[in-house]
Parts: sequence; C-alpha cells; structure tokens
Amino acid sequence: MVEFDVDLVIGAVVKKLGFIKRRHVDDIYTFPVHQKISQPELFDEYFVGFYQNDVFPVTMWGRLYHKAAIDKAIRETELFDKDVDRMGEDQLFNLKLFPYLRYMYRTDEIVYEYRFGGGTTRFNPYFPQLFVSSDKRLELLDRFHYTLGYQPLFEEYIACIYFYASQLIFDNRADKEGVVEFFKQEMEHREVAQRLMAFYNKPDSESEPLRLFLERDFEGMYQYASNEGNKMFGSIKFKTKKMLLQIIEHFC
Repeated sequence: MVEFDVDLVIGAVVKKLGFIKRRHVDDIYTFPVHQKISQPELFDEYFVGFYQNDVFPVTMWGRLYHKAAIDKAIRETELFDKDVDRMGEDQLFNLKLFPYLRYMYRTDEIVYEYRFGGGTTRFNPYFPQLFVSSDKRLELLDRFHYTLGYQPLFEEYIACIYFYASQLIFDNRADKEGVVEFFKQEMEHREVAQRLMAFYNKPDSESEPLRLFLERDFEGMYQYASNEGNKMFGSIKFKTKKMLLQIIEHFC
C-alpha cells in the first residue's frame, strides 16, 4: 500500500483446519494481479465485480484499507447499512466505498487465514437481507448509469430466491403455501423483481428458473426449488459434509 500509494489492497486467502491449509480459489478472479489500477478505469471496468463473482472477492477480510479513503466516503455517503448487517454486508460496504478509491492493487500473497467452519450447512434466517441488498445495489446502478451490472444482478437475484425457497422447504420453515407466498411477496414488493420482469419483458428465456419466474408459474417455481433443494440438501455428500463440520466445530 505504501510502496504503490493505493487505497485498497486485496490479498490471497487460505482455509485452515489444524495443520491443513487449502488456498482459496483466487485464480477465478479477472482483476489483474500485481498491477496498480487507477480511476477512471477502476470504476468503468471493474465496478461490475460487485454484481458478478469472477472479478474480485467482495468480502472485507483479506483486504487492507487506506483510512483516508474510508474517511472521505463516510463524509459523503452512508457506508454502513442497518438493513444489511448480517448477510451481504461486506459486499455492500465495499460497493459503496469503491467509487471513492483512487487506486487499487491485488496481490497473490497469502495475507489471511480462516478456520474451516460449517456455517453454510445451516439454515440462515438472515439470508433475506441479500434481497434487500439487491434493491440497494440496483439503486446504485441507476445512480451511476452502470448498465453492465443489471443482467448479472437479476441472475443473482433469481438464484438467491430459489436457494432460499429450497432452504425453507428442507428445513421445514414453510409449507408449500408459505413458499408460494414468499415468491408472491417478492414479485409484488421487491423493486429488483419488478425491474427484472421489465428487463426481460417476454417469458421465453432458456433458463428454466427465470422462465418460471417471468410466467409467474408458482407451482413450477415450487417444484424447481424443491428439486434443486433435494440435489443440494438431500444428497449424501451434503449430509456427510454437515456431519463432519459439526464434529469439527465441536472439537476445534
């Protein structure tokens, strides 16, 4: 950070379990390594990284921030959001900060280790905050006239509502009527859902989950969520992983 005078450095990450370490999948990201990227290229080319997951990690860990950039952003915008504070909060914070960065740098040096845990195997009651975040991220796309972000945002939203519906089904949090009501409420009251339907206009998508959504086929949507949930949560692989992670959390 000091050598290249940048506002943000993103480093590589490893998962750790005792003496076993596994490098995070950093090679999927397209943001250049060991290269100082400045404005306006930084915003024009890479702001889309907060709407598709192959540009750079959007988490707060594994990053080094220049305090001056955060101070400037705090004076001009609301970096922290009380409606998104348990799920997707890292992404929203970094998204709001991004326009205030002068320079950014990414290194493949491992700078952060975190203990392998099992949070992803549990029902997450805070998951709907991602839907709130989708609306807020949509507002920023409109504000900056950043058209590259709309389609990936809509695709992510579709994936998230089906995933959450699958969780509701397989964790017995809602019956069929409750899951269908969840879909209806999203369509009627979520801005990103209404904009998605206007964006695609005709329900002739090759994507089955998107087509079902556009057609408002609630029976089909429920069946799709149930089938996808069965693949994820009903598989031997998932059940074995969940059991092993519970053991690990107990003894580590």
